[in-house]
Amino acid sequence: MTQLQPVHAYLADEWLKQGIEYARLGRWEKALRSFNQATKFQPDSYEAWFNRGNILFKLERWQEALANYDKAIQLQPDSYEVWYNRGNILFKLEQWEEALASYNHAIQLQPDFYLAWGNRGSTLYNLGHFAETIASCDQATTYKPDYCEAWYIRGLALVNLGRSEEAITSFERVLQIQPHYYPACLNRGLLVFQLERFDAAFTSFDQATRLQPDSWEAWFNRGNALFKLGRLKEAVASYDRATEFKLDYHEAWNNRGLVLFHLGHYQKAIASCDQALQSKPDYADAWFHRGNALFNLGRFQEAIANYDKAIELRPDYAPVWGNRGSALYNVGRFAETLESCDNAITLQGNYPDAWYIRGLALIKLKRPEEAITSFDQVLQFQPNLYLAWFNRGSVLYELGRFEEARASCKRAISIKADYYDAWYIQGLALINLERSEEAIASFDKALHFRSDFHEAWKNRGSALCNIGCFEEAIASYDQATTIKPDYYEAWYNRGIVLLNLGRPEEARASFDKTLEIKPDFYPAWNYRGLALDQLGQPEDAIASFKKVLELQPDDYEAWNNWGLVLDSLGQSADAIAHFDKALELQPDYGDAWNNRGLALVNLGRLEEAIASFDRALTIQPEHRAAWNNRGMALQELETLSE
Repeated sequence: MTQLQPVHAYLADEWLKQGIEYARLGRWEKALRSFNQATKFQPDSYEAWFNRGNILFKLERWQEALANYDKAIQLQPDSYEVWYNRGNILFKLEQWEEALASYNHAIQLQPDFYLAWGNRGSTLYNLGHFAETIASCDQATTYKPDYCEAWYIRGLALVNLGRSEEAITSFERVLQIQPHYYPACLNRGLLVFQLERFDAAFTSFDQATRLQPDSWEAWFNRGNALFKLGRLKEAVASYDRATEFKLDYHEAWNNRGLVLFHLGHYQKAIASCDQALQSKPDYADAWFHRGNALFNLGRFQEAIANYDKAIELRPDYAPVWGNRGSALYNVGRFAETLESCDNAITLQGNYPDAWYIRGLALIKLKRPEEAITSFDQVLQFQPNLYLAWFNRGSVLYELGRFEEARASCKRAISIKADYYDAWYIQGLALINLERSEEAIASFDKALHFRSDFHEAWKNRGSALCNIGCFEEAIASYDQATTIKPDYYEAWYNRGIVLLNLGRPEEARASFDKTLEIKPDFYPAWNYRGLALDQLGQPEDAIASFKKVLELQPDDYEAWNNWGLVLDSLGQSADAIAHFDKALELQPDYGDAWNNRGLALVNLGRLEEAIASFDRALTIQPEHRAAWNNRGMALQELETLSE
């Protein structure tokens, strides 16, 4: 036996050398057979077991490799290399704690072994021990400053600790050492993107696509950076490349749809979202973005269905609830709008758009005070939203709170000086505050920014009437009817001014035009009757008053006016009956009491007439005609008494 041992050692050494040569050439199976022979001839050869383990590692036969390293350690426990390689096998097997123990052994035996420090850092990273990861990587780079992998893992650990700037520095160090290190380039881009440094992000992602042209992830993130930079068409091209390399890349299809939406290509956006949903049917974001495109196409019911699907998948996403509320508002489902906006606000209290749509819905639901509260909430979060100031002002105007309405519209105008609607509502509020000259100035501003604003021309005419500028008022009404020939309110107001100017023929023509457009507008029939009476056409006047009462039987003014015509025709008894009807409907109608008194005078019933004048004066103590008529009746009564 003693003579065989040197022979066995020699053969083992030869097989070992042969195995090492085969390994150098990458011929793993031949190398393995050689090392098998080496361990057969010399079972206690550390080098044979160690090298055999290395080949098994190359062949990804992890458990066999581990057993070989364990055998090598039994033979030579102070070999840092075998402990290191054993750690690598355990790392591959995701046995992190055991791998860490092996790397610790290697470092204990060889403290400056940078590879062990680096892989130890990677292991600690996988265990979630990020601070220790950094410390281990720092040791690795102390011993080898150009150790890219350690700098890279250090960067990842810093990301997880929220230390973004330091992480960026680590990734940049990697790229200084190895400019073609794709993962560092990509991760640097992701970090600067999160920090909203979109130019730098684009540069990183662009570089990543050059380093790895088929990286769908790099093209996707490049598209995201371009989107943030407002370079929308280029972003679409980037997403196209991403989906070229990964056809089922739902995030890229979704983001492509979002960019197409911002480009106004709504049909294409829908098609892109459809691709995303084909790959991932439960992708809430794609349903949301698809809904937005449908919304902008005016297909509100379909948009609502898409928002409902998004909510089913992601019920805690406030923007979906908010946009759903907007779509519901557009189809007139105001109670549901309110509910949807309330859900959005519950999830995200500082959501001005949802508060705003909620306010609009409350207006439609005739809950004005709550609407004002909603607009106040909008303005708390977004004080420069002129639409909220305007709609708040409009609601205040409808509530008769004219000074507050004016102030709210003034705020809207201070933000958007050319907002003609706000100038218009401010003008209406000023009319009601009896500040007609300021109202005219406000309407003039509205008309400066929108010359065909027929409502502003009409109400400008009303304000001009209030300050006695009747001819200018008529000119304003003419502008309104030129812009909108069927604007019956302007024709009506024009007629009243002409009647007051003693131009009954023109007034009648205006009222006829009003009634041609809106035959059931009974106030125009009433004034038409007055114009006809002034034109000496009492029968036609009475026919007009009758038309009023067909449309509005309780119109006391028509009864009174009919009575006046009858009295002028000498039919005073019938006139009194008509005045009585007017007073039955409106007991405090001073003019009717006065007119009744005149009819009674005509019938010689002076005491009753005086009583009628007294009633008129009780109601309207400043009624000059009633005072005069009472005086004449008293004088006539005294004359008769003599």
